[in-house]
Amino acid sequence: MAIRGGMQMAVDAQLKEVMIETDALSLKEAIESVAKHGTHELAVILLDMQALLDKGCSFSFHYVPREANRVAHNLAKMAMDMGNMAAAMGTDCGAKFFDEVPDCAKDVYEDDCAGSI
Repeated sequence: MAIRGGMQMAVDAQLKEVMIETDALSLKEAIESVAKHGTHELAVILLDMQALLDKGCSFSFHYVPREANRVAHNLAKMAMDMGNMAAAMGTDCGAKFFDEVPDCAKDVYEDDCAGSI
């Protein structure tokens, strides 16, 4: 569902090209061959994602090993923490685009860019 949400954000922001990385090889394969998975438990989500592929944004999907996907895990943890905090306060934190890498992921992002992961 996070990938679908990210795809929707990209379409809403009218981005032209988006690269999506996942450490779930089976999910990557399911996304790329949604027509074959009509009875898959994620079929409804996969069909939503398929519809987003036709909205003017060019998406590419890439498998990366878990150890090379630490930035995504740090960002996902930050999102969960923000969501939990917002729920506790009775508010909605919504989605957010960052112009720079958030502090919680900066170290692993820099390591990733330097090729040390």
